[in-house]
Amino acid sequence: MIGQTVTKLEDFEKVKRTHQIVLSDVFTNRRGLKTVIVHVPVFKRDEFNGTIALLFPFDLIAKRYIEDIRIGKDGYAWIISKTGIELSCPVPGHVGNSVFDNHREVPNILAMAERMIQGEQGVTTYVFYRNRENVTSKTTKHAVFMPIRLKNNFWSIVVATPEDEVVGALKGFRDKLLLIATFWTIGIGFFLYMLIKTRIVVKEVERRRKTEEALRESEEKYRSMMESMKAAVYICSPDFRVEYMNPAMIKRTGRDATGEVCHKAINDLDERCPWCVHDKI
Repeated sequence: MIGQTVTKLEDFEKVKRTHQIVLSDVFTNRRGLKTVIVHVPVFKRDEFNGTIALLFPFDLIAKRYIEDIRIGKDGYAWIISKTGIELSCPVPGHVGNSVFDNHREVPNILAMAERMIQGEQGVTTYVFYRNRENVTSKTTKHAVFMPIRLKNNFWSIVVATPEDEVVGALKGFRDKLLLIATFWTIGIGFFLYMLIKTRIVVKEVERRRKTEEALRESEEKYRSMMESMKAAVYICSPDFRVEYMNPAMIKRTGRDATGEVCHKAINDLDERCPWCVHDKI
C-alpha cells in the first residue's frame, strides 16, 4: 500500500475539505475483516498535511457492545449503516448485505429501515419468519430503534423482542401488580379497622372518664351534704357493718364506729339505739 494514492477516497477527501475527524462506513478489508477507519487530520503550519488513519475491527466492537444485548430468550439487537447495510445481526447470512435485500418480503421491516437510514428513532411491530431445523415459524416482534451518532456518520440500532416474551413480561408485571394491590387493599382494610377500633376505644374511654367524673362529683356533693347536715346520719351495710357516720352522728355517739358491726355497737349505747329507730336488742 506504501506509495499508492488515496486522494480519491471519499473519507479522505471529506477530512481534507472539512478539517474534521471522519469515521468511515464499515467495510471488508483485504484480509476479509469488517473494519472501520477513523481519519484524524494532521496539520503543518496550520495547513492540512494529511491524516492519521486508525483502523478498528468492527467484529470486536459488535461482540463487545452489541451481541450481548439480550431481552428475554429470543430478543436481540442488530445494527445497520446509514446506507442500509446490516453491520451486526445474529441471523446467519444477514451481515454485510442490505437490509432491503434481507427483508424484501417483510414490508414492516422495510418501512422501519427507511426511517432508520434517515436517522429517525421510534417503535414498530413486524412479522419475522424464523427458520430452525428446516422448520419455518412466524413470529411477531416488537422493536425500538434509534441512531448512534458518530461524528459525521451514524449507525442505527434495533432491539427487537418476540411478542410472546413481551406479553409474558407484562403478565408477570400484572401478576405482581395484582399481588401488590391485594396486599395494599388488605393493609388499607387493616388500617381502617384499627382506626375505627381505636376511635371506638377512645370514645369508650372518654365516656367512662365522663361517667367517673360525674360519679365523683355526685359523691362529693353527697358527702358534702352529709357532712353539713345537723341530723345524725350513718350508713350501714347489709351485714350490719357501719360504712359511714356523719359528724353529727359521731358527736351524738361520742365515737366513730365506722367499720364496726351495728348490733355490737348498739349494746354499748343507751336504751334507745342511736344507730337506728329500733330499741336495743
